[in-house]
Amino acid sequence: MEGSGHTARQKQSRALSSGLQATVPLPSLTAFTPIIPMFTQNIREGFRSLGGTRLFRWLYEKFRYPFAPMYGGFPVKLRTYLGDPIPYDPKITAEELAEKTKNAVQALIDEHQRIPGNIMSALLERFHIKQKIN
Repeated sequence: MEGSGHTARQKQSRALSSGLQATVPLPSLTAFTPIIPMFTQNIREGFRSLGGTRLFRWLYEKFRYPFAPMYGGFPVKLRTYLGDPIPYDPKITAEELAEKTKNAVQALIDEHQRIPGNIMSALLERFHIKQKIN
């Protein structure tokens, strides 16, 4: 099951979890609203966690509490990108909508995030000034 403990223990991979549950899009299906995919660039460069080590994995499995000390607060430029809305469709199932949502968010990641992430590159992005082309 996906959740904060599972997410905190994941390695620094940008790939979306294959375990995206069909319960994620249920509010959209019951409220008849579109889903707007969203991705924030450089979020993992701003804050890091030690949740991927064996010790913290063992602590999580033993106590079911997400021991994942964080460090960072680096002054990287964060940009949030919104994708095209996924319209409400009464004929679509929750599983299909979850898959569409996952693909839309992954497309935003692929388009806007440098992989592998690098704190120094993200810091330089903050202070880099683009020249205007006339």
